[in-house]
Amino acid sequence: MTSGLSPNASWAASLGGCTIGGRYELDAPLGVGGMGAVFAATDVVRAAKVALKLMLPAMLRDGSCRARFQLEAHAGAVLG
Repeated sequence: MTSGLSPNASWAASLGGCTIGGRYELDAPLGVGGMGAVFAATDVVRAAKVALKLMLPAMLRDGSCRARFQLEAHAGAVLG
């Protein structure tokens, strides 16, 4: 664990440089909350900077958290 960081922040920090879904390269976490972390990332398909939110691993087991996360994703997509 990274010194001085919460477990969730340490998890988020450890993902910097990872590629998600073969498309999104994670740069750095922008913020970590109770449900997920938002990252500055690059969409390598569009060669564009994006923000990408990932759900915390502990939340994946909770169906209501997954449903809320999907609603947030849909709302974000609609807003563009």
